[in-house]
Amino acid sequence: FNCLSLHKDGLYAGGNDGAIRTLDITLDEPRILDQIEIGREISSITWSSDFEMLGVGSRQGTIHFIRNWNVPNANLLLDHHYGKFVGLQCIYPENDYCVTVRENGTLQLWAITEPSLDASCYIGCQVSCLVSCPSSKTVTIGSENGYIFVIDLNEIRSPRIIHRNRLYHSSVTKLTHDINGRYLLAGSNDGNLFICSAHATTGFKVFGYLAISGDITEIATHTDENDTIQVVVLHNDSMLTYFNLSGLDLNQDVFATKSGQIKDTAVNRVDFKLTCPMKGLQFITANTVIAFDSSSKELKEIEIQRGDGQKVRSSWKINRTFLCHQLPGEGITISRSGELLVTWSQDGCVAVWSLPSMVKELIVNNDNMPEIDRLENHEFTLDVEDRQRLIEESDKEVEMVKQEIQLKNVAKKYHHQLIKSDCWDEMETHGKAIHAFKSNVVVSNYPMRKRTEQDLAEIAFVNLQRKIEVAEASLQREIIGYTNNSLTAETNEKPDEEEINENGKETSADQEESVALYGSRGIAYGAGHPLLYTQFQLNLVHEKRDQIVLLKDCIHKIKIKFNEEFTEVMKMKQSEIKKIREKNVRMSKIMHDLKLNEEIFQPQMHIDEKPEELLKVYDEEIKAEKYLLPEEVEKKERIRREEEVRKATEEGQNPRERALQQMMGGRLEANPEEDLFKEFIRPEFMKKPPEQMTDDEVRMAKEIEKKEKVIVEEREKYKKALETELKKLQTNVGATCEAFDDRIAKLFERKVNTDMVICQEELKCLRLFSLLLDEDSMERKELELSKLLDYKKQLKNQTHAMLTDVKHEVDLFRDEYDKYVNDDKYMDKGFRKEFAETEPYLDTLHKLFRRRPRGQKNLVRVCNDPPVVMSPSTKNPYAHPPGSQGGGFAYSSGFYKALDEYDDISHMPQGLDVLIWERLTEYRRNKIEMEQEVKSKALTLAEMEEFLKKRAKEDDELREEIESILRSLKRIKDEKLKFMMNLSVQFLLKQGQVEVYSDDFVTDYSDSILIHRSVIEDLNATIRLLGDAKVAIMNDCKNFRKNIHLLEWEHKKMKMQIEDLHTKGKDIQLLRVTKELQQYLGDEDYQQIHQHEIQMLENTIVKYHHAHEQTIKERKRMFNRLQKLVKSKQSENDSVTNQLDELALSLTEKKSIYDVNAGGDIEVAREKRRKEITTRRKLVDVAKIQAQEVAVLRAEVERLRMKTFPALVQIDQ
Repeated sequence: FNCLSLHKDGLYAGGNDGAIRTLDITLDEPRILDQIEIGREISSITWSSDFEMLGVGSRQGTIHFIRNWNVPNANLLLDHHYGKFVGLQCIYPENDYCVTVRENGTLQLWAITEPSLDASCYIGCQVSCLVSCPSSKTVTIGSENGYIFVIDLNEIRSPRIIHRNRLYHSSVTKLTHDINGRYLLAGSNDGNLFICSAHATTGFKVFGYLAISGDITEIATHTDENDTIQVVVLHNDSMLTYFNLSGLDLNQDVFATKSGQIKDTAVNRVDFKLTCPMKGLQFITANTVIAFDSSSKELKEIEIQRGDGQKVRSSWKINRTFLCHQLPGEGITISRSGELLVTWSQDGCVAVWSLPSMVKELIVNNDNMPEIDRLENHEFTLDVEDRQRLIEESDKEVEMVKQEIQLKNVAKKYHHQLIKSDCWDEMETHGKAIHAFKSNVVVSNYPMRKRTEQDLAEIAFVNLQRKIEVAEASLQREIIGYTNNSLTAETNEKPDEEEINENGKETSADQEESVALYGSRGIAYGAGHPLLYTQFQLNLVHEKRDQIVLLKDCIHKIKIKFNEEFTEVMKMKQSEIKKIREKNVRMSKIMHDLKLNEEIFQPQMHIDEKPEELLKVYDEEIKAEKYLLPEEVEKKERIRREEEVRKATEEGQNPRERALQQMMGGRLEANPEEDLFKEFIRPEFMKKPPEQMTDDEVRMAKEIEKKEKVIVEEREKYKKALETELKKLQTNVGATCEAFDDRIAKLFERKVNTDMVICQEELKCLRLFSLLLDEDSMERKELELSKLLDYKKQLKNQTHAMLTDVKHEVDLFRDEYDKYVNDDKYMDKGFRKEFAETEPYLDTLHKLFRRRPRGQKNLVRVCNDPPVVMSPSTKNPYAHPPGSQGGGFAYSSGFYKALDEYDDISHMPQGLDVLIWERLTEYRRNKIEMEQEVKSKALTLAEMEEFLKKRAKEDDELREEIESILRSLKRIKDEKLKFMMNLSVQFLLKQGQVEVYSDDFVTDYSDSILIHRSVIEDLNATIRLLGDAKVAIMNDCKNFRKNIHLLEWEHKKMKMQIEDLHTKGKDIQLLRVTKELQQYLGDEDYQQIHQHEIQMLENTIVKYHHAHEQTIKERKRMFNRLQKLVKSKQSENDSVTNQLDELALSLTEKKSIYDVNAGGDIEVAREKRRKEITTRRKLVDVAKIQAQEVAVLRAEVERLRMKTFPALVQIDQ
């Protein structure tokens, strides 16, 4: 249910099924009383003011009303169609109507000639696609939940659903008919393509499905002159599946599985993998499709070539490409005649292509023409004006894009300038980082902004104020010997650690104590400030604020000092790089002479060391080719030509340089090193044998060889000198890099320590900020409590004054009430005096006097407005029933009517005078009015007393609140005073000086105390002294106990020796002298006898081994014989098995022959066999009975025989 509404007849509910139900909720279990169909998904219901008419709203934009509940349908009041259109199709064979479907499931029929909405139909679910059947007035709709709906449109005014079938569990993405309307093809993204009949006479039968991988996006069909239906399916954007449906409904052997999957061979299926993703797909001719390339703006014509499955393989190729849109295409459709092709794309344009046969032939002929005679594709455009219009529009769009890019560039430049001015120009010290040569150490400096004039003025003001305070404290100390603070600024005027270390141990101890009290090591890193407060002076707010300013100034000085050292190291690196480069030039020359290919270390400045270079863009950093305008290209070419002309002119006009280059290689000085390494060229005569040379040639050859030998020796010497120089240069470069890396490591350690000091100073600032915030919070709380206290005091004064007035009013009213009570009592007591003359009737009159009408005990409140009485026939469940209001007035009138009835003369006692009766009734009325007045006064007095109690309670609550506020104020003032006196001090302690167990995150020091180091050291010395004494005593005890244990052990050892000797003596006395023992004692050479026995045992073992080996050989021979026997038995078994098969076959044949021949004697043999079995069974039963009887008789005989035997009893001796 989506909505509920309560009615006097029951509870009305509406839901997604389009029905309104009336529910009876008076019972334990609700039941349906009535139901009305709306036909739409109901979203809301509401009743009219008289609850006679029900309004119903649906999610499809319709409003219905229900007045007559006897009619099964509701009246339509408004139908506002909404939702996106999913599809549009014309109704074949006429084209007078078209049908649309919206995504919410609303089908609408529109007249084309006179545009109007003629009919609509609601499907009841979300739809995804629509297709119209060419052979009948039906349309098929695919839904998001996998259903297909077939709608009959023969009656235009009343479309109806004639078939519904669920093909998928996911959305139906594509529906297509062939051109003759025989088949319906349905695709989805779950990998199946269903093929169904499009005829209602077959019940829209499902022939089967093809397994298609991935999401199906396009399905196209084509029917050729042979009535062959070709189908192409585009799936996964780049997969193409081709097959045909000829004779599918006639062929029965087409399924590959029981679930209805069609064999690929039954439909001649072929799969292709395209080179790029496609969109939109349509047949233009047989085996030729056209589609959009998703990665470009081109429309491609694809030809499918089918193979024979054996020698010729199926393939595809792109015949032509067309460029028809400015943006990538979205879809294609083709007219039923095949002459018009319509395309549309993301640029919002729709292009209509004419495809008559003549144009097709011209295009085909143009493709076959030579390249010089071939026309461009755009020259086949028939509408030249439209093409020119598209070109102009594209030029305008290009110009707009250029302007947009220029505006974006201007904005980026503006942002660049803002960032640069804020993060670069405003910086006093730019951020840099030094990289080591060989190691991975990187040290960065502290980027610092320029301090504003306001910051400098604040620092100057604080310094001046601190100087005045220090001078004042000094004068107080000189004049009266008193200062306001326990510690003065002199603590901060001590020298740095480096100076202290030179003065001795005592000064070092004082400085270490000063550092511990100072809370950081900032003094050693340039943060020493003579005007800083000590941590024991920060009691007031202005002192804490001034301390924060001074600490920030100290942090600034620390950073400046480190940056100065950083700058020195940066200059050092630049100089080292310059030296290394000079050495690298020489090393390059040496390596070139030695023909070595070793890599030379070339140090470069890192980009972190030159951050200003980050704002520059060099041409080599741009990978993309620079676009030049035609004017720029022409200018560049002109400059190049002028440069070439200038160089040619200079070369022609400088004969000196030309002569130097041609005659001496461009140099005036000779280079002996290069001459040394030149190749020595021998004369031609040295190639002759020595016997063929002349004397001069021999002499010249000897000189040349001698010169070559000298050159080789000089070359080797020079080479060794170069190698030595190279190693020396490499060693120097390595040492330089190592020394600089060590300097960088020290700087890195300095940076870590500086960061630690800065963090210590910032921790001070943060603690001071926290203290200021806490103090400000306490002041605000005190101010708020003071304001609240003043407000509560004002309320208390007002409440006290009001309480006094109320008490006075209550006292006055109580006196008045007492007066009315006394008058009432006086009337009771004066009744007998008033009617004393009626002594005989006095008791009766007194009873009548005391008589009252019913309802007098409570006061009556009279209603001034007339009562609202609803009609009994109303259906409003929230109306009040009649008589529920207005009864107070009637009750008051009835009381006085009853009183008038009591005053009637009919109630008068007989014999009583009428005047006395009238006087009695008047007296009784006065008494009743008096009683009413007393009761009214009593109620008013009770209300006044209750009001007085409330005011008194409020006064007490205000008093308690004021006391609570006073206590809170006192507590805050105490906390503020304690906060001012109880300072938070930061100490620098070594790890061993903190003896509090550390937590995982933040250690709790709330229950910790700070003790002077000398106390702990004295205590440790005492403990150490006592420990040494205890250790000495324990050593003495240990040695004495050791001696005792030694004596006890020796005594125990002697006792055990005595026991051992006694045991040995006893064993000797009890020893039996055997033959072996006598032999051992008698023979002198007993060892030889023992050796002889061992030799005999070893010989026995050898014999046993030999016998064991013989046994193993015998067992192996037996095993071999058994294996042979097993093989023979297996062969015999195989032969027997073969004989058994033959015998079984002969037995079967004989049995069949016997069955044929002896078929008539079966019953006789069966009866005879049955009788034999029965007779045998009876004989077996008789034999069993007789055997049991024999066994019984044998047992009886045995028993009788045992009775005749004498009883022989064996007596143990």
